[in-house]
Amino acid sequence: MKLLSIAVPSYNSEKFLAETLESLLGYEDVEVIVVNDGSKDGTLKIANEFKDKYPDYFEVIDKENGGHGSGLNAAYKIAEGLYFKCCDSDDTLDREGVLHLLDTIKKLQEEDNLPDIFLADYMAVYKSRNKETRCGIRRFFKLNQTIGYDKTKFLPFTEYLMIHMTFVKTQLLKDNNMALVEKTFYEDNEFVYFILGCANSFYYLDKPIYRYALGDVGQSVSIPNMQKNFMHEMRAFTATFKHFSSEDYSKWSKKKQRYVLKDLSQMYVLCYTYAFLKRGKERREAFKQVKRDCKAFDKRLFRKIRWKFLPVCITLIPVFIRPPLTRFTTKMVSRLKGWNY
Repeated sequence: MKLLSIAVPSYNSEKFLAETLESLLGYEDVEVIVVNDGSKDGTLKIANEFKDKYPDYFEVIDKENGGHGSGLNAAYKIAEGLYFKCCDSDDTLDREGVLHLLDTIKKLQEEDNLPDIFLADYMAVYKSRNKETRCGIRRFFKLNQTIGYDKTKFLPFTEYLMIHMTFVKTQLLKDNNMALVEKTFYEDNEFVYFILGCANSFYYLDKPIYRYALGDVGQSVSIPNMQKNFMHEMRAFTATFKHFSSEDYSKWSKKKQRYVLKDLSQMYVLCYTYAFLKRGKERREAFKQVKRDCKAFDKRLFRKIRWKFLPVCITLIPVFIRPPLTRFTTKMVSRLKGWNY
């Protein structure tokens, strides 16, 4: 069995895909699954060239366009690695970090102590400015040991897991039939929420692994695109909310309930942020529809996130001041996190 499957969802990525795939070469017990998501440029050709040159290392899925989530849905179903990792087609992984991960997997496999999720910091990389920033939440986890929810430190509302930090057991995704929302941006938050609800153990590596390319105003997380693509966030949050019901929560430990619920309430605030980054009746109505859909699915669960401290605070803000205040706050958070454009 392979130790790690790396999925590379790709859409019109011919400018940077080759560099990304080159960076993923040279590991034992690793497979790379390139998903061509209906690209109209040379993405598929590049992927097939790597497949032809390294037939035992690369797999290529050629499918109709369905979005990033669709690519992950397709990739994990054929993945043979013990753990599953998403690497965007314009990002890379640190070689030393991957080798450390693989060595740790082997060690814990011998000890029969493998976690559901490996976590690691990531590097925010600004090539145009020759700047890199280490990002993560390692100070809230016990390093280099497998722990359950009962041993995790509770994260403040300003901190959260990102998909870039995660390496999740492939079988966990298969056993729980992960189905991320398709044709929608921002499903990475849905992915994190889903695996948090399915997982029970973690291992935090004290090495950054993912290298997240930032600084391109065309990226979905730039503020202009956040304003334009607000409906994607509305759909992504609604799909996320429906992964688990209040009945599912009742089966978890109190610590896990609190941890996962906090992640969901953060996404609710994020949904609010996208809705009010710009003025407009359509945006307000879309946010109201999200609330109606969530209440219809599980009113009890919606009340739990709605009455958290920050969700309560944001709803008390007068409507006329929401857009400028939301834009200001978003810019400040981006700057503090090292994501400013």
